[in-house]
Amino acid sequence: MIEFIKKGIQRTSIELSEANYELVHLYASLANGKLTYVLNYIIKMMVNIPDEVRNNLINFCRERLIEAQENPYTLDERVKARIDAYKRLLKFLEGATTKKDVVLSSDVAKAKSVITFDLSNFRVASREAKKLGTTFSRYLNYLISLTLGIPALVQGELSAFCAQKSASVDEQNSLYWMYRERNIQESYKELAIFWAQKEPYTKEKNILLKRTDMKDGYIVYPADWVVLDGVQCDAKDSVRACVIEVKNGKKYGMPHFLFFTNKDVGDPFTIDEENAIYLACVKAVPNFAQVLRDGVDQPTMPMSDPRYKEATKRFLASPIPGIFYIPATDDPYYCMQDEPLFGCRIVRNISKSES
Repeated sequence: MIEFIKKGIQRTSIELSEANYELVHLYASLANGKLTYVLNYIIKMMVNIPDEVRNNLINFCRERLIEAQENPYTLDERVKARIDAYKRLLKFLEGATTKKDVVLSSDVAKAKSVITFDLSNFRVASREAKKLGTTFSRYLNYLISLTLGIPALVQGELSAFCAQKSASVDEQNSLYWMYRERNIQESYKELAIFWAQKEPYTKEKNILLKRTDMKDGYIVYPADWVVLDGVQCDAKDSVRACVIEVKNGKKYGMPHFLFFTNKDVGDPFTIDEENAIYLACVKAVPNFAQVLRDGVDQPTMPMSDPRYKEATKRFLASPIPGIFYIPATDDPYYCMQDEPLFGCRIVRNISKSES
Protein backbone atom coordinates (compact mmCIF):
# COMPACT_ATOMS: atom_id res chain seq x y z
CA MET A 1 0.00 0.00 0.00
CA ILE A 2 1.25 3.52 -0.84
CA GLU A 3 2.00 5.41 2.35
CA PHE A 4 0.60 8.91 2.80
CA ILE A 5 3.00 11.87 2.82
CA LYS A 6 3.04 13.82 6.06
CA LYS A 7 3.02 17.47 4.89
CA GLY A 8 1.22 18.37 8.09
CA ILE A 9 -0.41 16.21 10.72
CA GLN A 10 -3.48 16.21 12.93
CA ARG A 11 -3.54 13.81 15.87
CA THR A 12 -7.05 13.10 17.04
CA SER A 13 -9.13 10.56 18.95
CA ILE A 14 -11.62 8.57 16.89
CA GLU A 15 -14.31 6.03 17.72
CA LEU A 16 -14.76 3.10 15.34
CA SER A 17 -17.34 0.36 15.48
CA GLU A 18 -15.74 -2.90 16.56
CA ALA A 19 -16.53 -4.43 13.15
CA ASN A 20 -14.77 -1.59 11.31
CA TYR A 21 -11.90 -1.62 13.78
CA GLU A 22 -11.38 -5.32 13.06
CA LEU A 23 -11.56 -4.79 9.28
CA VAL A 24 -8.94 -2.03 9.37
CA HIS A 25 -6.60 -4.05 11.60
CA LEU A 26 -6.92 -7.10 9.35
CA TYR A 27 -6.20 -5.05 6.24
CA ALA A 28 -3.21 -3.38 7.92
CA SER A 29 -1.72 -6.77 8.79
CA LEU A 30 -2.08 -7.97 5.19
CA ALA A 31 -0.69 -4.78 3.65
CA ASN A 32 2.27 -4.60 6.06
CA GLY A 33 0.96 -1.25 7.16
CA LYS A 34 -0.29 0.51 10.26
CA LEU A 35 -3.78 1.56 11.28
CA THR A 36 -2.96 5.19 10.57
CA TYR A 37 -1.74 4.36 7.03
CA VAL A 38 -4.91 2.45 6.17
CA LEU A 39 -7.25 5.19 7.42
CA ASN A 40 -5.32 7.96 5.66
CA TYR A 41 -5.21 5.90 2.48
CA ILE A 42 -8.98 5.32 2.52
CA ILE A 43 -9.70 9.06 2.89
CA LYS A 44 -7.19 10.08 0.20
CA MET A 45 -8.40 7.36 -2.18
CA MET A 46 -12.16 7.90 -1.84
CA VAL A 47 -12.66 11.63 -1.21
CA ASN A 48 -10.34 12.94 -3.94
CA ILE A 49 -11.50 10.84 -6.90
CA PRO A 50 -11.09 12.81 -10.18
CA ASP A 51 -14.34 13.40 -12.09
CA GLU A 52 -13.34 11.19 -15.03
CA VAL A 53 -12.49 8.30 -12.71
CA ARG A 54 -15.70 8.86 -10.74
CA ASN A 55 -17.84 8.85 -13.90
CA ASN A 56 -16.21 5.67 -15.21
CA LEU A 57 -16.68 3.99 -11.83
CA ILE A 58 -20.34 5.04 -11.81
CA ASN A 59 -20.88 3.44 -15.23
CA PHE A 60 -19.01 0.31 -14.13
CA CYS A 61 -21.04 -0.01 -10.90
CA ARG A 62 -24.31 0.50 -12.78
CA GLU A 63 -23.42 -2.26 -15.24
CA ARG A 64 -22.46 -4.66 -12.44
CA LEU A 65 -25.61 -3.77 -10.49
CA ILE A 66 -27.85 -4.52 -13.50
CA GLU A 67 -25.94 -7.77 -14.02
CA ALA A 68 -26.41 -8.74 -10.36
CA GLN A 69 -30.11 -7.82 -10.32
CA GLU A 70 -30.69 -9.99 -13.39
CA ASN A 71 -29.23 -12.96 -11.56
CA PRO A 72 -32.05 -15.53 -11.08
CA TYR A 73 -30.79 -16.19 -7.55
CA THR A 74 -31.31 -12.67 -6.19
CA LEU A 75 -32.48 -14.12 -2.86
CA ASP A 76 -29.12 -15.83 -2.36
CA GLU A 77 -27.24 -14.05 0.44
CA ARG A 78 -24.07 -13.59 -1.62
CA VAL A 79 -26.00 -12.15 -4.57
CA LYS A 80 -27.86 -9.80 -2.21
CA ALA A 81 -24.56 -8.71 -0.65
CA ARG A 82 -23.13 -7.94 -4.11
CA ILE A 83 -26.21 -5.90 -5.03
CA ASP A 84 -26.05 -3.99 -1.74
CA ALA A 85 -22.34 -3.23 -2.19
CA TYR A 86 -22.82 -1.76 -5.66
CA LYS A 87 -25.88 0.23 -4.53
CA ARG A 88 -23.90 1.81 -1.69
CA LEU A 89 -20.90 2.54 -3.92
CA LEU A 90 -23.17 4.13 -6.54
CA LYS A 91 -24.83 6.31 -3.95
CA PHE A 92 -21.44 7.53 -2.72
CA LEU A 93 -19.99 8.11 -6.21
CA GLU A 94 -23.13 9.97 -7.35
CA GLY A 95 -22.89 12.29 -4.34
CA ALA A 96 -26.23 11.10 -2.96
CA THR A 97 -24.97 10.12 0.51
CA THR A 98 -27.19 11.36 3.34
CA LYS A 99 -26.73 11.74 7.08
CA LYS A 100 -28.80 8.58 7.53
CA ASP A 101 -26.15 6.57 5.65
CA VAL A 102 -23.39 7.52 8.09
CA VAL A 103 -25.25 7.15 11.39
CA LEU A 104 -23.96 4.39 13.67
CA SER A 105 -26.51 2.66 15.83
CA SER A 106 -26.20 3.61 19.49
CA ASP A 107 -26.07 -0.08 20.46
CA VAL A 108 -23.01 -0.81 18.26
CA ALA A 109 -19.95 -1.68 20.31
CA LYS A 110 -17.13 0.79 19.68
CA ALA A 111 -13.36 0.97 20.05
CA LYS A 112 -11.42 4.19 20.62
CA SER A 113 -8.05 4.99 19.07
CA VAL A 114 -5.79 8.00 18.78
CA ILE A 115 -4.74 8.32 15.13
CA THR A 116 -2.34 10.65 13.30
CA PHE A 117 -3.89 11.98 10.10
CA ASP A 118 -2.30 13.83 7.24
CA LEU A 119 -3.65 17.35 7.69
CA SER A 120 -5.11 17.55 4.17
CA ASN A 121 -6.87 14.18 4.66
CA PHE A 122 -8.27 15.30 8.02
CA ARG A 123 -9.56 18.57 6.56
CA VAL A 124 -11.19 17.05 3.48
CA ALA A 125 -12.93 14.31 5.51
CA SER A 126 -14.06 16.87 8.11
CA ARG A 127 -15.44 19.05 5.33
CA GLU A 128 -17.42 16.15 3.85
CA ALA A 129 -18.70 15.19 7.31
CA LYS A 130 -19.83 18.76 7.93
CA LYS A 131 -21.76 18.78 4.64
CA LEU A 132 -23.70 15.75 5.86
CA GLY A 133 -24.20 17.19 9.33
CA THR A 134 -22.26 14.39 11.02
CA THR A 135 -18.98 13.89 12.85
CA PHE A 136 -15.52 13.06 11.53
CA SER A 137 -15.59 9.65 13.29
CA ARG A 138 -18.97 8.68 11.85
CA TYR A 139 -17.93 9.71 8.35
CA LEU A 140 -14.74 7.68 8.72
CA ASN A 141 -16.78 4.64 9.84
CA TYR A 142 -18.91 5.10 6.73
CA LEU A 143 -15.85 5.13 4.43
CA ILE A 144 -14.41 2.01 6.12
CA SER A 145 -17.66 0.09 5.69
CA LEU A 146 -17.97 1.29 2.10
CA THR A 147 -14.46 0.15 1.10
CA LEU A 148 -13.64 -2.76 3.39
CA GLY A 149 -17.03 -4.25 4.20
CA ILE A 150 -17.74 -5.49 0.67
CA PRO A 151 -17.73 -9.04 -0.78
CA ALA A 152 -14.56 -10.47 -2.31
CA LEU A 153 -16.19 -10.75 -5.73
CA VAL A 154 -16.88 -7.00 -5.74
CA GLN A 155 -13.28 -6.31 -4.60
CA GLY A 156 -11.90 -8.37 -7.45
CA GLU A 157 -14.13 -6.72 -10.05
CA LEU A 158 -13.23 -3.22 -8.85
CA SER A 159 -9.51 -3.97 -8.63
CA ALA A 160 -9.36 -5.56 -12.09
CA PHE A 161 -11.35 -2.68 -13.65
CA CYS A 162 -9.14 0.00 -12.05
CA ALA A 163 -5.93 -1.85 -12.94
CA GLN A 164 -7.02 -2.06 -16.58
CA LYS A 165 -7.94 1.63 -16.60
CA SER A 166 -4.62 2.60 -15.01
CA ALA A 167 -2.71 0.72 -17.71
CA SER A 168 -4.73 2.29 -20.55
CA VAL A 169 -4.30 5.97 -19.64
CA ASP A 170 -2.98 7.82 -22.71
CA GLU A 171 0.25 9.78 -22.60
CA GLN A 172 0.06 13.35 -23.93
CA ASN A 173 2.76 15.86 -24.88
CA SER A 174 1.04 18.84 -23.27
CA LEU A 175 2.16 19.54 -19.70
CA TYR A 176 -1.47 20.13 -18.72
CA TRP A 177 -2.55 16.81 -20.14
CA MET A 178 0.46 15.05 -18.62
CA TYR A 179 -0.51 16.32 -15.17
CA ARG A 180 -4.21 15.57 -15.70
CA GLU A 181 -3.64 12.05 -17.01
CA ARG A 182 -1.07 11.33 -14.32
CA ASN A 183 -3.60 12.34 -11.66
CA ILE A 184 -6.21 10.06 -13.22
CA GLN A 185 -3.76 7.17 -13.48
CA GLU A 186 -2.67 7.55 -9.85
CA SER A 187 -6.29 7.48 -8.71
CA TYR A 188 -6.98 4.28 -10.63
CA LYS A 189 -3.76 2.76 -9.29
CA GLU A 190 -4.63 3.61 -5.67
CA LEU A 191 -8.06 2.00 -6.04
CA ALA A 192 -6.64 -1.08 -7.81
CA ILE A 193 -3.90 -1.63 -5.25
CA PHE A 194 -6.25 -1.13 -2.32
CA TRP A 195 -8.79 -3.71 -3.40
CA ALA A 196 -6.14 -6.14 -4.64
CA GLN A 197 -4.58 -6.26 -1.17
CA LYS A 198 -7.78 -6.29 0.84
CA GLU A 199 -8.63 -9.42 2.75
CA PRO A 200 -11.86 -10.86 1.33
CA TYR A 201 -14.86 -10.57 3.63
CA THR A 202 -15.47 -13.83 5.36
CA LYS A 203 -17.62 -14.94 8.24
CA GLU A 204 -14.88 -17.36 9.28
CA LYS A 205 -13.23 -14.94 11.69
CA ASN A 206 -10.89 -17.60 13.06
CA ILE A 207 -8.88 -17.85 9.81
CA LEU A 208 -5.45 -16.22 10.19
CA LEU A 209 -3.65 -15.38 6.97
CA LYS A 210 0.01 -15.17 6.01
CA ARG A 211 1.66 -13.33 3.14
CA THR A 212 4.72 -14.53 1.17
CA ASP A 213 6.46 -12.60 -1.60
CA MET A 214 6.63 -14.18 -5.05
CA LYS A 215 8.36 -13.23 -8.31
CA ASP A 216 5.69 -10.82 -9.59
CA GLY A 217 3.67 -10.12 -6.47
CA TYR A 218 2.74 -12.08 -3.37
CA ILE A 219 0.44 -14.81 -2.11
CA VAL A 220 -2.00 -14.68 0.81
CA TYR A 221 -2.93 -18.02 2.39
CA PRO A 222 -4.15 -19.47 5.71
CA ALA A 223 -1.43 -19.60 8.36
CA ASP A 224 -2.15 -23.27 9.16
CA TRP A 225 -1.36 -24.49 5.63
CA VAL A 226 1.81 -26.58 5.34
CA VAL A 227 4.29 -25.05 2.90
CA LEU A 228 6.34 -27.66 1.02
CA ASP A 229 9.94 -26.65 0.39
CA GLY A 230 11.99 -27.67 -2.61
CA VAL A 231 9.17 -29.30 -4.59
CA GLN A 232 9.45 -27.29 -7.81
CA CYS A 233 10.86 -23.86 -6.98
CA ASP A 234 11.19 -21.30 -4.17
CA ALA A 235 8.45 -18.73 -3.62
CA LYS A 236 10.66 -15.82 -4.70
CA ASP A 237 11.32 -17.50 -8.06
CA SER A 238 7.75 -18.63 -8.74
CA VAL A 239 4.83 -17.09 -10.60
CA ARG A 240 2.29 -19.75 -9.60
CA ALA A 241 1.32 -21.75 -6.54
CA CYS A 242 -0.80 -24.83 -5.94
CA VAL A 243 -2.67 -26.27 -3.00
CA ILE A 244 -3.05 -29.97 -2.25
CA GLU A 245 -6.35 -30.85 -0.63
CA VAL A 246 -7.32 -34.33 0.50
CA LYS A 247 -10.98 -35.16 -0.02
CA ASN A 248 -12.20 -37.20 2.98
CA GLY A 249 -8.88 -36.45 4.66
CA LYS A 250 -10.40 -35.10 7.86
CA LYS A 251 -10.23 -38.47 9.63
CA TYR A 252 -6.51 -38.59 8.80
CA GLY A 253 -5.95 -35.11 10.21
CA MET A 254 -4.74 -33.87 6.83
CA PRO A 255 -3.94 -30.16 6.46
CA HIS A 256 -3.75 -28.26 3.19
CA PHE A 257 -0.33 -28.29 1.53
CA LEU A 258 1.04 -25.37 -0.48
CA PHE A 259 3.88 -25.44 -3.01
CA PHE A 260 5.28 -23.06 -5.63
CA THR A 261 5.72 -23.66 -9.35
CA ASN A 262 6.22 -21.99 -12.72
CA LYS A 263 3.87 -24.28 -14.61
CA ASP A 264 1.03 -22.65 -16.53
CA VAL A 265 -2.52 -22.94 -15.23
CA GLY A 266 -4.08 -26.08 -16.66
CA ASP A 267 -0.71 -27.65 -17.45
CA PRO A 268 -1.07 -31.15 -15.94
CA PHE A 269 1.57 -32.55 -13.65
CA THR A 270 3.34 -35.67 -14.84
CA ILE A 271 3.28 -38.88 -12.82
CA ASP A 272 6.88 -38.24 -11.72
CA GLU A 273 6.01 -34.69 -10.66
CA GLU A 274 2.99 -35.90 -8.70
CA ASN A 275 5.10 -38.55 -6.97
CA ALA A 276 7.68 -35.91 -5.99
CA ILE A 277 4.92 -33.64 -4.63
CA TYR A 278 3.31 -36.44 -2.62
CA LEU A 279 6.71 -37.52 -1.29
CA ALA A 280 7.20 -33.97 0.01
CA CYS A 281 3.80 -34.24 1.72
CA VAL A 282 4.89 -37.47 3.42
CA LYS A 283 8.11 -35.82 4.62
CA ALA A 284 6.14 -32.89 6.04
CA VAL A 285 3.27 -34.97 7.48
CA PRO A 286 4.19 -38.70 7.73
CA ASN A 287 0.55 -39.77 8.02
CA PHE A 288 0.07 -38.67 4.40
CA ALA A 289 1.51 -42.10 3.52
CA GLN A 290 -1.62 -43.66 5.00
CA VAL A 291 -3.72 -41.47 2.71
CA LEU A 292 -1.86 -42.85 -0.30
CA ARG A 293 -2.21 -46.43 0.95
CA ASP A 294 -5.95 -46.12 1.64
CA GLY A 295 -6.76 -44.36 -1.61
CA VAL A 296 -8.99 -46.21 -4.07
CA ASP A 297 -8.65 -45.79 -7.83
CA GLN A 298 -11.57 -44.40 -9.77
CA PRO A 299 -13.54 -47.28 -11.35
CA THR A 300 -12.90 -47.80 -15.06
CA MET A 301 -15.57 -50.43 -15.78
CA PRO A 302 -18.68 -49.32 -17.71
CA MET A 303 -21.61 -47.91 -15.74
CA SER A 304 -23.69 -50.90 -16.81
CA ASP A 305 -21.38 -53.23 -14.86
CA PRO A 306 -23.12 -54.43 -11.65
CA ARG A 307 -19.92 -53.71 -9.72
CA TYR A 308 -19.79 -50.05 -10.84
CA LYS A 309 -22.07 -48.58 -8.17
CA GLU A 310 -20.22 -50.21 -5.25
CA ALA A 311 -16.78 -49.41 -6.73
CA THR A 312 -17.79 -45.76 -7.16
CA LYS A 313 -19.06 -45.64 -3.58
CA ARG A 314 -15.71 -46.94 -2.27
CA PHE A 315 -13.80 -44.47 -4.43
CA LEU A 316 -15.81 -41.45 -3.26
CA ALA A 317 -15.44 -42.49 0.39
CA SER A 318 -11.67 -42.95 0.17
CA PRO A 319 -9.02 -40.23 0.75
CA ILE A 320 -8.42 -38.52 -2.62
CA PRO A 321 -5.57 -36.00 -2.86
CA GLY A 322 -6.01 -33.30 -5.50
CA ILE A 323 -3.72 -30.55 -6.80
CA PHE A 324 -5.35 -27.19 -7.55
CA TYR A 325 -3.90 -23.93 -8.87
CA ILE A 326 -4.31 -20.82 -6.72
CA PRO A 327 -6.13 -17.99 -8.57
CA ALA A 328 -4.18 -14.80 -9.33
CA THR A 329 -5.61 -11.30 -9.62
CA ASP A 330 -4.38 -10.95 -13.21
CA ASP A 331 -6.13 -14.12 -14.39
CA PRO A 332 -8.72 -13.16 -17.04
CA TYR A 333 -11.46 -15.01 -15.16
CA TYR A 334 -10.51 -13.83 -11.66
CA CYS A 335 -13.17 -11.14 -11.30
CA MET A 336 -15.89 -13.63 -12.22
CA GLN A 337 -15.01 -16.08 -9.49
CA ASP A 338 -16.73 -16.45 -6.17
CA GLU A 339 -14.77 -15.64 -3.06
CA PRO A 340 -11.35 -17.34 -3.29
CA LEU A 341 -11.47 -20.41 -1.05
CA PHE A 342 -10.12 -19.64 2.42
CA GLY A 343 -9.16 -16.16 1.14
CA CYS A 344 -6.16 -17.65 -0.66
CA ARG A 345 -5.04 -15.87 -3.83
CA ILE A 346 -1.99 -14.50 -5.63
CA VAL A 347 -1.84 -10.72 -5.91
CA ARG A 348 0.12 -9.47 -8.90
CA ASN A 349 1.99 -6.20 -8.90
CA ILE A 350 0.00 -3.60 -10.81
CA SER A 351 3.20 -2.23 -12.37
CA LYS A 352 6.72 -3.62 -12.34
CA SER A 353 8.01 -0.03 -12.18
CA GLU A 354 5.93 0.74 -9.11
CA SER A 355 7.97 1.74 -6.09
